[in-house]
Amino acid sequence: MDSLINNGLSNVDRNGHDKIENFFSISEKQSLINIHKQIFNSDQKRKYNNRIVELDLVSLKRYEEVYYLARKFRKIISNYFNAKFYFSKVWFEKKIFNVNTDENYLEKLPYVPHIDKYRFLKIMIYLDKVDEI
Repeated sequence: MDSLINNGLSNVDRNGHDKIENFFSISEKQSLINIHKQIFNSDQKRKYNNRIVELDLVSLKRYEEVYYLARKFRKIISNYFNAKFYFSKVWFEKKIFNVNTDENYLEKLPYVPHIDKYRFLKIMIYLDKVDEI
């Protein structure tokens, strides 16, 4: 895992982005899918038409495996850039394309292409196959 992330960070440093395929084992992926379901079945506050649950690290501690991964990513990223990195939040997103009642949601934040006022390093982990639109 460490070498995959370091190679990815090298590409991010050079190109601004990277894509790492098959990062998790099948069992790790299934575990993350189960945690994702738990989060959306919980009473967590949702944003953006109930599609996103945003957790800070304190709230994330309830989900030990994801909390561990977040801390591990932070440590590897901090070591790579030789600087302290912190996560301010972790988003869990639920996309429901086949039951979408808002046909214009891709034209609204957070989906519309935009530049954040404050720049952040973002890591996106897709648990399902993703195609370009």
